[in-house]
Amino acid sequence: MIPHYAQLKKVVKIQIHNIWFEIRNSMTPLEQAIIMWIHLLAAAIWVGGSLFIGIVFSPLLKTMYGSIEERLQVMIKVGKRFNKIAVPSLI
Repeated sequence: MIPHYAQLKKVVKIQIHNIWFEIRNSMTPLEQAIIMWIHLLAAAIWVGGSLFIGIVFSPLLKTMYGSIEERLQVMIKVGKRFNKIAVPSLI
């Protein structure tokens, strides 16, 4: 019998939690601090960059370029450059 999706999801979640608990308990406090620092830095890159593009850069493009096509071209270029930094920070 195939387990129900919710049950399977619960089992996988418990297994992932157990693996993380074992890994975390095997690390020294310095290693835990380094991992936390890397995590916070990656989150700051992702969230800060996304907020900058949405709150600052997009409105700035409206004042700099008249046509939507020009704004779109610039936004695509900036998005590609941001993705080179942002996507690795998700992993």
